Amino acid sequence: MDQRKRLDYFDVAKGIGACLVVLGHLPEAVDIHFRTWIFSFHMPLFFIISGMLLSYKKDVDKKFLLLIKKRARTILIPYVSFSIIYMVAVLFAYFQNVITPKTILDNLWYVISLYGMNVLWFLPALFFGELIFLFIMKKFDSKTSKIVIVVSFTISYFASVYLNNKEYAAIGRELVGITYFGQLLVVFFRSFIAMSFIVIGYFLFFLLKERKRISIFELFLSIALLAINIVIGKKNGGVDMRSLAFKNVFLYYGAALSGTFSLLLFCKNCYPFHILKYFGKNSLTIMASHNSLTLLYVATTFAMYANQYITRAKDYLYAFNVFAVIMIYVVIVIEIINRFFPFIIGKEYNRKNGKKKTGIF
Repeated sequence: MDQRKRLDYFDVAKGIGACLVVLGHLPEAVDIHFRTWIFSFHMPLFFIISGMLLSYKKDVDKKFLLLIKKRARTILIPYVSFSIIYMVAVLFAYFQNVITPKTILDNLWYVISLYGMNVLWFLPALFFGELIFLFIMKKFDSKTSKIVIVVSFTISYFASVYLNNKEYAAIGRELVGITYFGQLLVVFFRSFIAMSFIVIGYFLFFLLKERKRISIFELFLSIALLAINIVIGKKNGGVDMRSLAFKNVFLYYGAALSGTFSLLLFCKNCYPFHILKYFGKNSLTIMASHNSLTLLYVATTFAMYANQYITRAKDYLYAFNVFAVIMIYVVIVIEIINRFFPFIIGKEYNRKNGKKKTGIF
């Protein structure tokens, strides 16, 4: 059993990342420019941290079968669990005459194909991205493995560019079969894009090894990287890793890396706020449970009611109120799952010490 301690700054960074994911899914409450900045790096952040954890825990040295079993428990089980919950909500909407049978079939296809309903796409991408990387590292020598990784990513990138071609999209709308096949290809290529960020985290983890003293240099570097991230992200515009819509891939990677390492360096040299650590340890649940139209409706209704009594900074307080209501909801969901249904997120009960073992997030 791996007895390595949790790195607080990873949990804090994931906690901030989870909050940014929630804010990024509030189009009516959050400014478009702020959302563009969030999308420039928020998902690569989690994949890069996953790669760093692979390095920290020395997973490359472990048996591959054990790695598969662990990731199936901590990633695929949550994917299946939340997919079932989502499907129940879809069926409820159908019986309320809100959606058509085709919508049910489409969502069932998303689950089976691993394309992912709503925000759940990141779990299959993480699962396959990690295992592909670990397989390559264990199968080939160091030099060859790096070549294989670069070639795999290059092929997947150009394929993703083709899949986002407007002419292809037009054909896909006419031929449903091609659309479904295209979605399968997206699932496949997403894994390699995720792997590319996992690789970056794995090989650059040595730059962020924890030290007891605060580094003023790293704090200034964090600010500089944030400035670079903002400039590059604004120039590249809106992106979406779910659909592999990167626009300029070099700008996307530049914004993703500068934004991620800015946040990691900042968190590494600041006080580990408990609420952010809590969000980080439960980031999977936050990311999987926050994006609900009903919840958004309740949150926006409350925010609009509160705005009747606000005289200044209404836009900012409106966004804050929407965000606060959603986060209160997800905290309730976190506590219910952790206390009564830990299997939903791949947790197992350790009988020896009476503690629940947490999954990858």
